[in-house]
Amino acid sequence: MIRLVTIAAVLVTALAAAPALEGKAGPGRGTSASVSATPNPASPGATVWIQGCGYDTSSPAEIRIYHPGGNMESYAAAVWYTGCMNPSPFVTRETGTYTIKVYQRPRKPRNAQAQLKASTTLGVQ
Repeated sequence: MIRLVTIAAVLVTALAAAPALEGKAGPGRGTSASVSATPNPASPGATVWIQGCGYDTSSPAEIRIYHPGGNMESYAAAVWYTGCMNPSPFVTRETGTYTIKVYQRPRKPRNAQAQLKASTTLGVQ
């Protein structure tokens, strides 16, 4: 009987603590996401790999690349259980400074706006 009461107390404590742990830092839920572009600097026509960690594992990352000429391209990258996004390539088109920003939508509410998580610049010479 004592063992059953002890198990019940542990379960009640664990269930009560679960909401407090939701959304906290951990694998893929860090508050300081990062993004990098490799190689940096690059040359026109080069394939550049974008990667980073510290993302929420519950939704994909949205990568937005702002070109020096004013164009913007956007695509999604999967986020692994580690909180790191799948490395994604893109090809540079022109010389100048590219700005790379990574956004993610929060889990709740479902129609929430994407939030900026990390950004970096890429020089193309």
